[in-house]
Amino acid sequence: MRGSARYRGASDEELMEEVRGGSTAAFEALVRRHSKRAVNLAYRFIGDASLAEDIAQEAFLRVWRNRHRYSPSAKFTTFLYRIVANLCISQHRYNRRHPATFINPPPDETTTYFSFPSGLNGPLEKLRQQELAAAVREAIKTLPENQRLAVILLRYEGLSYEEIASVMGTTIAAVKSLLVRARQNLRGRLKPYL
Repeated sequence: MRGSARYRGASDEELMEEVRGGSTAAFEALVRRHSKRAVNLAYRFIGDASLAEDIAQEAFLRVWRNRHRYSPSAKFTTFLYRIVANLCISQHRYNRRHPATFINPPPDETTTYFSFPSGLNGPLEKLRQQELAAAVREAIKTLPENQRLAVILLRYEGLSYEEIASVMGTTIAAVKSLLVRARQNLRGRLKPYL
């Protein structure tokens, strides 16, 4: 417990410096701090809660194994998201080649990113919001890998274009282009709901 208090005020980059030196306590602090974000990113990309947890766990194992490669000039979250993203893309490609893989139904999400302009309140409006949220999740799943990842990193993880470019190993212009194409694709798929 004292070890965790020691790291409470430390930045991710400071913790990673200690992890590079072999500190398991600093690594545990990073895992506690970022495991939920890693699971959420994987879940939004893959759509399977159990598999998302496995991907996040594997990502942290890779952080530990590749701790010497971490550059202090990069944000830790960028380093972590790049690993999670690569694992998600690999898993998505595996799932396409092996279509017998079953996907767990998504958990109930209360947050939606679209709202209906009607003045309805109560259960009917809530049902419409839930239907739209489900439609958005399904539409995002149909996007090409790079578009899907860019949308998830921007809308759900709140990353800037620069951060997304760093995670994806591309340019800001390429990220903007991916997002424009993704919006066009999503708009077409969600037309009946808007």
